[in-house]
Amino acid sequence: MVLVLLAIAGCHDKREAPPVPAVPQVVFGDLHVHSTNSIDVYVLNVPLLGGEGEVTPGDHCQFARHCARLDFWAITDHQEGAPPSAWEESKDAIQACNAQYGGNLANPALVSFLGFEWQQSDLEPITDWGHKNVLFRDDADGRVPARAIASAGQVTGVSQAELDAAVALATSVDPDNAATYAALDAEVTAGLTALPCPANVPSTDLPLDCVESAEDPATLFGKLDEWGSEALVIPHGYTWGAHHGPLTSWEHQLGPTQHDPGYQTLVEVYSGHGSMEEYRTWLPVAEDGAGNLSCPAATADYLPCCQRAGELIAAGNADCAADPIGPDCLAATEAARQAFVDAGRDGFATVAFAEPADWLDCGECRDCFQPAEGHRPLGSSQAALARTAFDKGGAPIRYQWGFIGSTDTHAVGPGAGFKEDKWMSDIFGSADPDFDVLVNLLVPQLFPDWVRQNSYYYSGGLVAAHSVGRSREAIWAALKRREVYATSGERILLWFDLLNGPTGRTPMGSATTLATKPQFEVRAVGSFIQAPGCPSDLIAAAPDGLIDAACEGECYHPTDERYLIRRLEVVRITPQITPDEPLEALIADPLLTFDCPPDPDGCQWTFEDPEWTSLARPALYYVRALQEPSAQLNADGARCTWDEAGNCVATDLCLGGWPGADDDCLAQDAERAWASPIYLSP
Repeated sequence: MVLVLLAIAGCHDKREAPPVPAVPQVVFGDLHVHSTNSIDVYVLNVPLLGGEGEVTPGDHCQFARHCARLDFWAITDHQEGAPPSAWEESKDAIQACNAQYGGNLANPALVSFLGFEWQQSDLEPITDWGHKNVLFRDDADGRVPARAIASAGQVTGVSQAELDAAVALATSVDPDNAATYAALDAEVTAGLTALPCPANVPSTDLPLDCVESAEDPATLFGKLDEWGSEALVIPHGYTWGAHHGPLTSWEHQLGPTQHDPGYQTLVEVYSGHGSMEEYRTWLPVAEDGAGNLSCPAATADYLPCCQRAGELIAAGNADCAADPIGPDCLAATEAARQAFVDAGRDGFATVAFAEPADWLDCGECRDCFQPAEGHRPLGSSQAALARTAFDKGGAPIRYQWGFIGSTDTHAVGPGAGFKEDKWMSDIFGSADPDFDVLVNLLVPQLFPDWVRQNSYYYSGGLVAAHSVGRSREAIWAALKRREVYATSGERILLWFDLLNGPTGRTPMGSATTLATKPQFEVRAVGSFIQAPGCPSDLIAAAPDGLIDAACEGECYHPTDERYLIRRLEVVRITPQITPDEPLEALIADPLLTFDCPPDPDGCQWTFEDPEWTSLARPALYYVRALQEPSAQLNADGARCTWDEAGNCVATDLCLGGWPGADDDCLAQDAERAWASPIYLSP
């Protein structure tokens, strides 16, 4: 059976234009891509940091088609701080890409979707709504909004005077690239000077040249309703400490106002900024129930950064040297811990003398698969799926998401994870020793922990869709019905079905009722091992110079050999049926595991949950398929040296730019795929 399905679903990897199949095939894409129309991306692509300046949505079209050889992709630029013209450029580029590669035909070479990212964050959990990609099925004028929508109050964080000073400094140390810095200055200035749209006016009646914003998801959903366009809203990145407070949670979003299941049918569980899948019981700060925050104790598997702040202060404190447990030392270390907590995301600035490596692996999830830097457990997808909102007078409300992966690339192009290399990621740093002083002055103002973040950037994920055909409509339908799965970047083939559903075999992403114990089947086939360089037929077909300029001589280049699938893991989550149920009691990870025989044709496993009927409550099940270990970027995080007690005592951080040029930051780990859950009600 696996071989038959492989013939149907996997062969498109290696041919240009397969015929439209009569049954679902697996198609791969990237639905989270940024060009330099995102202001932060423009900043990260300046020559000071090794970039070349402007990278347009049109450039990404060519990368998706020729370098990554994707089936579909979407542009999702940040709108915060961007001028209104950025949306027009995105729309024009997507229309041109679809025209060039048949994106609106029945059997396209590449489907391109139009979208934007609504990017909001706040240290206060109750007003932290997170980052959401808004995608549209169509690309034609009149069928999509006339403007993208930014979050309210979240802009570039820089004044015109600060911008001019930064550009002048950059030009002074790198005069050969003065034109690039001038272009950045003009783009940011256009965003800073753009007028906000009038308040209390329907979105469809607003002028074209203003900046429209929404202060929360409910307002965003309302504006999308006014346009009536077919759209998806996909949350992502909610565990990333660089953008979210330590107690960030999904709890306040789960309700009839701030969550719209018609739009939010998917969640991005993995990207180049890490996995947001796994829940843990530890927290970066402690809360006393009255809103007062303090520093929690370290555990065997987690070092809070506030505790590390106290250790750093103690190491250089004369009172601590004289008496490590004396009152003066204890007061100094407690003050340092509390200062870190009170500073929120800027806590690393509270110990001015500390170098990035001095913080060790504080704040990081040591036993998570490729976590986001500063992992926020309450923001994980597992924590979200375990929650229930008990709306007064209504039925309980729960998230029912399908799982996708994407790159969230700020530096390369769509689907960049086809090979493991630092240039395929968002890792960055000073391009030249002469630029160090300026880079170390300017970058921390935007990203206080930027050097440590480089150890938690990955090459990026993909979304796979079980699509009946390759057309835009077929792919969109698969996304809407949640018949999709996430991968950590490899094109693993995965099927996950309920065998005894009320209507028979029921695929991943489905929601159904069941009276008897569920019987599931999972089938997985490893991804193709990659050959170096690019296929000769692709080189011949690509525009002159594109392979070297855009792909840097490396493309998706599958051999005839596949990686083995080594293990299958089942996760069961039973969402709350009373408000006081602790999340950790509801997440069985893993519930079951299966060690696969070493078969190059894949792994197949049928299993049951004999506890289902006795649970007498809703449950969801999903599967992870793990490949044999291979070299992966930043698979070992901060690369700790461990003492005999299991403590991280030194790190070997992954450095971007010239200092880390000879370090590929690779380690062995198991690439994986996450099936969308199957949701069951008794």
